[in-house]
Amino acid sequence: MGKCTATVIVLMVLMGAVMAFLWFGAGKYPRLKGKDFYVPALDRSSSVPSNNTIVLVVEVFNRNILSGIYYDAGVNLSLYFGPGLVGQASIPAFYQLSRKRVLKQAVLYGNGRAWEAALQEAVEGPVGFEMVLRMRIRYKGALWKRRTYHAQYDGYVLVGRDGRGRW
Repeated sequence: MGKCTATVIVLMVLMGAVMAFLWFGAGKYPRLKGKDFYVPALDRSSSVPSNNTIVLVVEVFNRNILSGIYYDAGVNLSLYFGPGLVGQASIPAFYQLSRKRVLKQAVLYGNGRAWEAALQEAVEGPVGFEMVLRMRIRYKGALWKRRTYHAQYDGYVLVGRDGRGRW
């Protein structure tokens, strides 16, 4: 085997290693899982029916092997009942290391016609809300931050007589 052939083989192995490193570092969107959803006004055992707070806890999992994630504008949450907006909240900006889970809490305040309609429907039984989570994220590689990506997650939450949501 000549000197030129050995050089080509070494370069190909190095290129393969670089490509594998870049492939494993490719950004994957985070996974979100609802951990808790509580609406005190819909809790039949609660003594404060006029409470308009809605508490939400979300688990965010960064499934990237080598890349951390910057949530630049945080996580913006909107809650809908039918076509009407019930409330909005924002989770502040944060950075998440690779392969880590973090719990984030948001508190919304229900108001408007959609909130009143949800309270009226709660008299008859479970109430369903549509939840939309929007975020802008950037992946942090070994040496630099990548461009901004937009992500949106939609979900449906069914709130029972105990005021707890299932999603």
